Amino acid sequence: MRKMYEYKGNISSSGNNEIVLYVMGNDEVPPTKLTVPKALFQYVEDICGRDSEEKYYDKIYKYDHSLILHEIVIPSQNNGKPAKIITQAKLTSEEVTIFGEVEQMETLEEELMPMNDEEYWRYYEFRRENEHERFYYA
Repeated sequence: MRKMYEYKGNISSSGNNEIVLYVMGNDEVPPTKLTVPKALFQYVEDICGRDSEEKYYDKIYKYDHSLILHEIVIPSQNNGKPAKIITQAKLTSEEVTIFGEVEQMETLEEELMPMNDEEYWRYYEFRRENEHERFYYA
């Protein structure tokens, strides 16, 4: 398994299957530009085009050494289990796979509850089943 990097922040701009991430109010953390696979990019564009609470959450963006985004994690108030994870099985996947609440979230960020145990274990099973193919063998 390749090393994954994390950036906690939000999107400042998007276009051409790329996003620029930033940490609001902290000029010490430089912005980061990531390449986003098709299905994840469509999800990002959909979120950015709406005025839902989810658009404004600080998220954890997980990416590899090639600066390709693999997952978007929305943390919950329980540090051990996130509220939602958005990913895709392969680089060429046409659809995202969502663990946790499928619809765009409208809960205030400070009130986010963790995904249920069934969704949490479904995510780990998904990772285990797809790890050989995820992003490395398109």
